[in-house]
Amino acid sequence: MHANGFGQFSYCAPEQINGLKNSSKRSDVYSLGKVINFIMTKDSEDVHHDFGRICSKATNREPNYRYRNAGELLHDFEKVIESTRKENWKKEINKRINNGILDSEVEDYLHSLSAERISKCISNSPVTFVKILIKYMLLSEDNAQFVIQGIESTYIDECRGSFDAFDPFATVAYEVIKGRFSFTVKSTAASILYYVAWNVNRFSAQDRVKDLCTWGVDPLIEDIIKQ
Repeated sequence: MHANGFGQFSYCAPEQINGLKNSSKRSDVYSLGKVINFIMTKDSEDVHHDFGRICSKATNREPNYRYRNAGELLHDFEKVIESTRKENWKKEINKRINNGILDSEVEDYLHSLSAERISKCISNSPVTFVKILIKYMLLSEDNAQFVIQGIESTYIDECRGSFDAFDPFATVAYEVIKGRFSFTVKSTAASILYYVAWNVNRFSAQDRVKDLCTWGVDPLIEDIIKQ
């Protein structure tokens, strides 16, 4: 009753305009949303920032469509921060991969990828990803088997509908066969190369088969890759 005009107009929830006695926790949420807008943009009305979705909900003119309290707003706020950190981390990791860097963080990133995600990265990423992936495989037999077996179980589905999409997988298989890997790993790679070369009928993969046979590979591997 005695603080009827208290507060700045642009930060007050609509229900407060005629008196603070109409306030609730949802009114505080409205004001908090406006404060966040100002912190992020220097304009309490501007929701075009990283937390814009949160502030749009917080400052809805209808109290029932806002967060019930600041705790609910905080929960979503922290989720946005975490997702932004992850996105920035992924961008930094991809930058290192594109620069041909395999450090402990890139290694951790590759280790966290599912088989499906590895195949998607091979299909969509630059050639540098394949080079880093081969380096990662060379670190241990476990790495090598996980990657090549994961590729074998997912690459056909990943390439479905596009013959061109098979070419990067032939490249991976070719590099593995030429690399310092166990027979188990190479034989799996050979099966992939055979499929791309002869079942998919990719001429570039067939050329890689010829190159390997000329270069000289284990006769057992040669038996797998030749038609």
